[in-house]
Amino acid sequence: MTDDLDILAQIDAFCARHDLAETRFGRMALHDPSFVYRLRAGADVRRSTIMKIRKWMADYRPSRPRRRAEGNSVAA
Repeated sequence: MTDDLDILAQIDAFCARHDLAETRFGRMALHDPSFVYRLRAGADVRRSTIMKIRKWMADYRPSRPRRRAEGNSVAA
């Protein structure tokens, strides 16, 4: 269970750092958009899955930089 909580904290930090929704993270890392939800609900995770997630996070490179909206750019 400690590994589950540890990986959840790592996923939370990763998603915040890369501005990713948890569902998108799950879809990209494991092809499972509900993975993080189930993890939060107490689902057990295999050590091999934890290792796969950690490797995916280490190898992750965004395809393009995410842009933040800078106010309303609509011309009047």
